[in-house]
Amino acid sequence: MTFISDSTWRSVLPLVLGVLSLAGIVKLVGPRTGQTYDGLVVVDYPFYEFYPNVKGCPASGTPYWLVPNEELYGQLNFYPGHFIEGTWRARFRGDLSGVGRYGYSNKYWRELRVVAVYEVEELHCGNLR
Repeated sequence: MTFISDSTWRSVLPLVLGVLSLAGIVKLVGPRTGQTYDGLVVVDYPFYEFYPNVKGCPASGTPYWLVPNEELYGQLNFYPGHFIEGTWRARFRGDLSGVGRYGYSNKYWRELRVVAVYEVEELHCGNLR
């Protein structure tokens, strides 16, 4: 006993696969909240960038526009008489935006807002910009 004919199945299958593919794309490019991120924070004022999954210098990949909270900003050591710049390895919880245009000159695809900081380590990489 067949519930769905072969011709119906052949016409429905592409539709089902299309819907599943669309759902996967929406999940991939959509916002994510409360996730833990580990990577490189690069500050060269007015740029605050985050490179996910990068453990050390040099920064590589596509950066996110980073919006630090007070806790992270307090752990970034800026020295008097120097420009506001530096590089840190950081692990924190944050909220990632959906794909769009963010940051300075709208040149970043995503914005990452820091919620809670777990670990920050200063690196001496020189100016990465």
